[in-house]
Amino acid sequence: MNRKILFTDGSAHPQRRIGIGAFLLTDSSFLETEVERIESATVAGQVRTKTFSSTSSTRLEIQTLNWALSECEPGESIEVFTDSQCAVGLASRRERLEANDFVSEAGRPLNNGDVYREFYRLSDGLDVRLQKVEGHSDYRYQDSIQRVFHYVDREARRLLKRLLRELERDEGVKNCDRS
Repeated sequence: MNRKILFTDGSAHPQRRIGIGAFLLTDSSFLETEVERIESATVAGQVRTKTFSSTSSTRLEIQTLNWALSECEPGESIEVFTDSQCAVGLASRRERLEANDFVSEAGRPLNNGDVYREFYRLSDGLDVRLQKVEGHSDYRYQDSIQRVFHYVDREARRLLKRLLRELERDEGVKNCDRS
């Protein structure tokens, strides 16, 4: 079976507790493309995005990863590229998190315990390998992985900015109606 590659990223607005998750799922052969030939429009046209509410930047990264993994076929072999240290570290934290039933040392449920559980549930049905990508590397020195990730990240940031402008416009209209 051909290994799939998955790029995931999120762009969050902490004050509003909203974010845009973005992912690109494609065949591993896509990375054979010369870095100079990887175009923004090509990547942006394949990126899937989703708005999340009541979220934080860390939570958004895992929610986006879970959403993307839920779109994969059972048993599929997936190599995930993300800039989320939390996501990359989940495999090594699993035993401890499950042993403590996703509860902190202080006895409180972990803020993101639900999305961690979902990640483990989804990844159990797949052959998942997570790779850390440097999030904002210099464009001139990017390899194919960094270039694709850059475009996925850029799409998430672009859509979050558009969403924020729409929210501000709508709030402005509401304020004018009150006058």
